[in-house]
Amino acid sequence: MVSVPIIPITQFLLMLGMGDVNLMSYHDAHRDSLATGKPLLVFVTADWCSACVDVKRNVLPELQNFGALDELHLAQIDYLKQKELAKKLSITKRVPQLILFTKSENGWTRWQLKVGRPVQEIAEFLKDDNRTAVADLPNVRTR
Repeated sequence: MVSVPIIPITQFLLMLGMGDVNLMSYHDAHRDSLATGKPLLVFVTADWCSACVDVKRNVLPELQNFGALDELHLAQIDYLKQKELAKKLSITKRVPQLILFTKSENGWTRWQLKVGRPVQEIAEFLKDDNRTAVADLPNVRTR
């Protein structure tokens, strides 16, 4: 009998080259989000951050597999290389961060998501048009 190792789906997709997520520059994603009205998700990262590498290699591809990235524009900014922009967008100086901007009749709302939450919860939050009910959950903040 031949035994086949079981690997997580994200690792399998990465091996096939399917785990790559299209990360745009903030400038391009912001422009497209303003033009379309679709939400903007900003991934704040840093080269030295191992948790950021995990988000890029595992969390973002899983969110893509859940369809949570289909209806939004996704940008990546490096906290050290784009410090002023990162400070302007971020509530904290921590990385990694996921910051979501959504449009309503009252303008744009900013949502701060804690990356340590289960990916399924993050996916459901990103896909939910009625996020106000979720705003009271721990680790989700608005500004």
